[in-house]
Amino acid sequence: MNNLTHERTYGSYHRGGEVMVDAFVGEISGVRVLLLRPQNHFFRGERVYGGGYDEREAYLFFCRASLELLRESMRQPDVIHLHEWHTCAAALLYWDMYHEMGLDKQKLMLTIHNLTKMAGAEDTTGTLACVARVAI
Repeated sequence: MNNLTHERTYGSYHRGGEVMVDAFVGEISGVRVLLLRPQNHFFRGERVYGGGYDEREAYLFFCRASLELLRESMRQPDVIHLHEWHTCAAALLYWDMYHEMGLDKQKLMLTIHNLTKMAGAEDTTGTLACVARVAI
């Protein structure tokens, strides 16, 4: 990570209130990245996945906080790439709220490379239908 700087602190909705989020800008292998760190320490645990926190709640918050950063900073990316099940809620939030709030130029793209590991589910019978509905 090179040139990591704090860009802003902003609030994102959670459970009827607001959680403050620190946004950082940096560079990895020449690619500019935005990193978010919620001040309530959502993602602290023993492991990255299943690390002792409620993954669904944390990832839903991250989806909302990411879209809120785009709205607040007035960024208009061409594509919002949703990677894996962790980010699927961003598509719903985008079309339900953020599209009407000024994020109206983006295309959304969802990639999932391992359906058998989706939220710990071994049976993917209903997963494909769920993913197809979210991606539309």
